[in-house]
Amino acid sequence: MRAHLFCLLFIALLLQSYSSYAQRQHFVSYSIKEGLAQSQVRDMLQAEDGFIWVATGGGLSRFDGFRFTNYNRSNGLLSTYVSCLLEHNGVLWAACQGGLVTIDGDSLHAYPFDSAYANTTIVDMASGTQAGELHLITNDRRLITFKNGRIENVVTVPLPQTTLRSIEIFEDRLMLGTKDGLFEWKNETLIPILENASISSIHQYNGELWATSFNKGVFRSRSHAQRWDTINVNRGLKSNHTRDLAFDSLGNCWIIGKYQMFLYHPVNNSIKRIYPLNDEIENSPRQVICDHEGNFWLGTDGAGIAKYTGPDFEIFTTEDGLVSDLVMNIVQREDSSLWFATFGKGVMTYQNGVWGHYSYADNLMNNTVWCLLETPEGVWIGTSDGINIWEESSEKIRSFEFNDQLPFSRVSALFRADNGDIWIGTRDGIAVYDGEQLFTPNALKNVKIQGVKAFLQQASKVYFTSLNGLFCYDLTSGLLNQFSEEEGLPDKIVNCLSVDPLGNIWMGSSNGIAMLNPETKQIRSYQVSHNFSSNIVSFILADKSNMLWAGTDNGLFKMDLQTLYASDSVSWVSCGEHQGVISSECNQNAIFEDIEGNIWFGTNNGFFKFNGSGSRNQNNAVVPVYISRLELNYEPIKRNKRSNSSGALEFRANENRLTFYYSAVHFTSPQSTQYSYRLLGSGDEWSPPASEDHVTFSNMSPGTYIFEVRAKILGGAWGNPVRSQEIRINPPFWLSWWFIGLVLVFMGFIGYQVHLFRDKQRKRKKVINELENKAKILGLEQQTLNAHMNRHFIFNALNSIQYYINTQDRKSANMYLTNFAHLVRKNLDSAQVDMIYLKDELDRLKLYLKLEQMRFSDRFVYELNVDTTIDQETIKVPSMILQPFVENSIMHGILPLERKGNILIQIKRTDEGLEFTIRDNGIGITQSAKQKKGTSQHVSNGMRITRQRMDLLRKVTGKNYSVIGPFELQDSVGGAIIGTEVRIILPEAPVMMAPLVMN
Repeated sequence: MRAHLFCLLFIALLLQSYSSYAQRQHFVSYSIKEGLAQSQVRDMLQAEDGFIWVATGGGLSRFDGFRFTNYNRSNGLLSTYVSCLLEHNGVLWAACQGGLVTIDGDSLHAYPFDSAYANTTIVDMASGTQAGELHLITNDRRLITFKNGRIENVVTVPLPQTTLRSIEIFEDRLMLGTKDGLFEWKNETLIPILENASISSIHQYNGELWATSFNKGVFRSRSHAQRWDTINVNRGLKSNHTRDLAFDSLGNCWIIGKYQMFLYHPVNNSIKRIYPLNDEIENSPRQVICDHEGNFWLGTDGAGIAKYTGPDFEIFTTEDGLVSDLVMNIVQREDSSLWFATFGKGVMTYQNGVWGHYSYADNLMNNTVWCLLETPEGVWIGTSDGINIWEESSEKIRSFEFNDQLPFSRVSALFRADNGDIWIGTRDGIAVYDGEQLFTPNALKNVKIQGVKAFLQQASKVYFTSLNGLFCYDLTSGLLNQFSEEEGLPDKIVNCLSVDPLGNIWMGSSNGIAMLNPETKQIRSYQVSHNFSSNIVSFILADKSNMLWAGTDNGLFKMDLQTLYASDSVSWVSCGEHQGVISSECNQNAIFEDIEGNIWFGTNNGFFKFNGSGSRNQNNAVVPVYISRLELNYEPIKRNKRSNSSGALEFRANENRLTFYYSAVHFTSPQSTQYSYRLLGSGDEWSPPASEDHVTFSNMSPGTYIFEVRAKILGGAWGNPVRSQEIRINPPFWLSWWFIGLVLVFMGFIGYQVHLFRDKQRKRKKVINELENKAKILGLEQQTLNAHMNRHFIFNALNSIQYYINTQDRKSANMYLTNFAHLVRKNLDSAQVDMIYLKDELDRLKLYLKLEQMRFSDRFVYELNVDTTIDQETIKVPSMILQPFVENSIMHGILPLERKGNILIQIKRTDEGLEFTIRDNGIGITQSAKQKKGTSQHVSNGMRITRQRMDLLRKVTGKNYSVIGPFELQDSVGGAIIGTEVRIILPEAPVMMAPLVMN
């Protein structure tokens, strides 16, 4: 029997533990993705200037709340593994493997150890009792005294196989935390303080010595390390495995260990556990510090660093054992129980740390619940299929008897008026239940009212939202008034309503927020943000402390109404990730203020509880700011090379594009940081507030300047400005005496260069004249050649005519004589010019070929192909450019053949210009040369002169005139000679040369 009772008790405790909730809160994580040097954190501290420094296994990082600046071996570290940090007399010390490094701004100075300690890893450091003295403990049980930049003393702690973990100076006593306990080191002797405790860290605070351990929890010394209190599992810790601790300005202590984080209040000895939303952070904490703003930071073993966003916002999700984290509406009953409408999971209840649930199994009509209404008799539940009522008397759910008479089945809003009537809002209108019947007020029957989502009563008037604006129904007179964009609403779609302590009605729309004064009926509109989605307002609430809350499609915002009423100044503060709100989209009308003043609200990623009592007012925080770097033309400058004797930075007149980068050291709400700057010397006015962290000044005039920048939190006051070094932009150098002398020298140099240029031009002109004279000579030769033609050709032509006459072939004689006469005439016509139209050149070539065909009795045929894109009547070419090569093909290639010959003449356009190709199927160059040695009397002067003409044209005009070939053509199979080919390249639009006239 006792065994059964024990089992029942165990099951009851287990169910209660499951149904109760844990306080889950958000930590903002920073790792490699956000710019941290490495995710394995070895130590952290906040320096006096406000920066947080992080020692990692991959380098050293400096953090200002917005960005990381990393240091590694290229910056001056002795190694990338940085094991611990210490700030001593305003100097930051970083321990690397084999030595120490100091950091002053962006300058690093290394102090390497002797070779005997090159592989030593420093575990922890502490400031010595003497000025400039440091005490170091190492992984090989050494205790090192470091002073004046060098090692003064090294001793090995006389504990066999023990591990040194922490060191601290407490009341001028050197304390060592080891695997075997806490010891005082005195006269090179270990004096036991705490034995059998595996000490993980040592701290002192407010005259007390604190120590964490891996096996016995946390130790606290109340009287000079003589009497100890222990904080362990008996006092509320989850386990005795603790690793580090830190204190805030109020004296509260944060204790971390494996799978546990606790806030301990030493004054009342209370302890509270913190449940991170991210399990990875909870599983691997290594260090904890508290910054000057009160933020707690965790250094983890593999997850980077994380900032605790504070106790203000608690997060509830399905991971906490809830049936749903999509909360659509919230109400509270007189017994303090909270009821939550969920999307798709029914209704959840919460009371005294225990969660309950109602769904289909409990007669709920639909698990998608849009709204709830608390009444003395119970709770009304608006679903997608009508209304359910939970009756307190029976603690059961029943259906509303008039569901069939509702304007639409989905009930989106429920409200109980002061007279007891219940107003029901649906997609297609409104119905009222007076306890006996369901009806629609007469004033509403003929008005199109759609998408009702919220109700509110002020005196005798009921206000309700719709897709058509805001409506006001007077319960006394029965009159209905409508407010639309014409009356001042920012948008016709109104989603939510709330009333502030002064009686003003606040509305959230799809385009911002509006306030209605019921007495004057005046409406004022406000924009939450410049971001479009931030002005789509899903819920709004004016709480008891005069704070206006607005849930939007882009996060949660709040505004102090007292500030608005006092100064008519609107200042919205975003509650985002850095405040503990990890979701961006808020649910429709999912906000509620309970009787204790806590704010509950639902989002698309869980629902939240705001504990206003622990809120820190960051608007009054003084934000330090610093100038991180100065760039000239977007390139960093070296200040030591720019500074003059007075410390000012000097620039030349044309070095007048300067960019200043600055940053505020702020961690609580870095996304709310704003900057303002001014450039003294060009004006005294501060720039408007902006979030940009740099500014560029272009075309700065010569003069002396000082740059100033200041920072603040959105809605707060400006902090003290910081100023740059004095900047001097020197006047133009052209007014200096040395520049005038330089100009004179330069002018003399220019004159000399002009003289050289003219002399070069004269020489060039002389060369050109010589080339022109040579061209005239060649031209005369060509004219002579054109005038007399080839003597062999004329002699053979006359013989052919005589032959036709003797054979009485009058027709052939006449034809031959006519063509010969035409050819002679064309030669005479072109004798006085060097360039002729392509058409004339081709006509003359055709006459020549016809004569040769007649003379040699059709021993060959020819084919002339011209690209159709070439205009023969506008393009000019050198005269007689083709005939010498065609004649050579006939005489030396075709005639020796025993078969009929073929000549192909092709003209086309290429990238180089016009290409003329002359190809025959003759005996080839080699065989022709052999025959010429014996019998041939023909001398080809035309080809030689043509090549000379082409060379001359290329030199004079600079154009691409060239002759390629002739060369033999070979069969691709057997390699036999199958003919000869020559190519002539002419510019497509050659330079026109003046005709050569004989003197």
